[in-house]
Amino acid sequence: MRLNRVYSLLLVLALLSSATAGNVVHAEAAGGFNWVKLYINKALSKDKAYTEQGQSMVPIQPVIQGKGSVRFSGENAVIRISGLTIELTIGSVEAKVNGERIVLPAEPEKKAGKWYMPSQIIEYLFGFPITEAVGKDAKVSILTTREPAAVFGYAEDRNGEPVKDGLISFCTDKDNYLCLAADVKDGFYRAALTVGVDYSLVKLSGYENNYPIWQDVVGTTSFKLKQSDHWFRRYVQPEANVTIQVVYEDGTPVNSGSIDIAAGVNSSSYQIKDGQVQYSVSEKTVLQVTSFRAEGAKKGVAGIYGAFEVDPSKAPNPLKVVIRQSTVKLRVIAPGVNRGGIAFFIKRAYPVMSSSDAAMSGLLTVAPTEGPELEASLPDGEYTWSYSLLLEGGTYRAERTFVIRNGKAAEAEYVEELPKQAVTGQVKGSDGSTVTDGNIAFWKSGTPRVGVDYWGSASANCRISSKGTYSLRLKDGEYTVVVYDNAGTQRTINEKVTVTNGKADITALTLPSS
Repeated sequence: MRLNRVYSLLLVLALLSSATAGNVVHAEAAGGFNWVKLYINKALSKDKAYTEQGQSMVPIQPVIQGKGSVRFSGENAVIRISGLTIELTIGSVEAKVNGERIVLPAEPEKKAGKWYMPSQIIEYLFGFPITEAVGKDAKVSILTTREPAAVFGYAEDRNGEPVKDGLISFCTDKDNYLCLAADVKDGFYRAALTVGVDYSLVKLSGYENNYPIWQDVVGTTSFKLKQSDHWFRRYVQPEANVTIQVVYEDGTPVNSGSIDIAAGVNSSSYQIKDGQVQYSVSEKTVLQVTSFRAEGAKKGVAGIYGAFEVDPSKAPNPLKVVIRQSTVKLRVIAPGVNRGGIAFFIKRAYPVMSSSDAAMSGLLTVAPTEGPELEASLPDGEYTWSYSLLLEGGTYRAERTFVIRNGKAAEAEYVEELPKQAVTGQVKGSDGSTVTDGNIAFWKSGTPRVGVDYWGSASANCRISSKGTYSLRLKDGEYTVVVYDNAGTQRTINEKVTVTNGKADITALTLPSS
């Protein structure tokens, strides 16, 4: 599994679940032919499996016995198991599942008069957990049992090729948005889903070098699994029906890189190829282009903004996204910080005037060096810049506004510097006992409180140590302090804390009596 990398960092983090049926470790990424022991339901089989060039191959008959049937006819085999009909051909990676074409990672083979098939069929089609051990005690172990409910199958891109590396997400309705996801490897996936939950949206993503390069909706038909349901589903990336041209301000095409596109609850990165991005929409929607990345981009070029109303019932003209010169520079100085990350958020303070003049919702995470910075290209308007320094056990957060008029910011560069030293202290209960768990959050006077969300709206927060101590960075000013125990109960310290020249006037904090 991997985190729903789709802007999941925006985090719209839909809940992801571990969905792989087995723990497969393919033997020897490269190598010759090796026979290995085969265990079925923990019993050593008289038949053996083998590995060749990193691919594990398993004999068909001992695995299918008692669970389904297989019929051989010359170079062809037909397997029937759990409502599936799987057609295999010796020497061909093309196979069929219930009449639908799939591409196998290896060709079925005959050895010593027996048929062998790729281990992926066992895991992703039969649905049997499979583990593989390598080395001196190399073996393949199969359990002919399955999880309570699952959707499994095959996913291919719009070119008819298996999705080599990707993610498939099964999501509930928008009112209670929740996603469970599974990895896609060599076209195969298997997702253990929650029984009785109505899944109404399926999203398929492709990855390259562990980074998303596209995401499309591949299913909108609602379904619900009952206990012990095992459904095969083949999903195909839809044909592109929107072309987005990506150019610099002088009209020069951007030949490589990626842009982020958001449409409703969907957001992902898309590769730029030859100055274009190919995108697919199934219904009228607004596409928002929010950020751009490219190695070797023209110096000074940073941000983009664009929003386009797209209607697939009409033949759309190519959309044009312009990579613009930056209009604002933001920088955070975090002396002494050597871990964590800094997230920059920019949002427009006033409503968007037109779809062509979209709000910029920029997010950039960088390592906290002496000067992490962000350059952004923003249209005229008033904006709020907020950033969060994510430290071990806590967060430091700040906000400020800035204005852009006639394509220029009021200041050449906006700089925020974190306090150089931490404010430390101890928390005790009303009876004098040491408080040894929970979080402590400081709100600067005048900062609005948002419910109990200490991570989101506090000026700074951190975990309380097992010794009852805290340590965080605070700018000078007056603060209200709230302590949250691990159950989420909050209690506000009676005294205000004032920080002057990096030092607090009160460091020993006492909780009020309940």
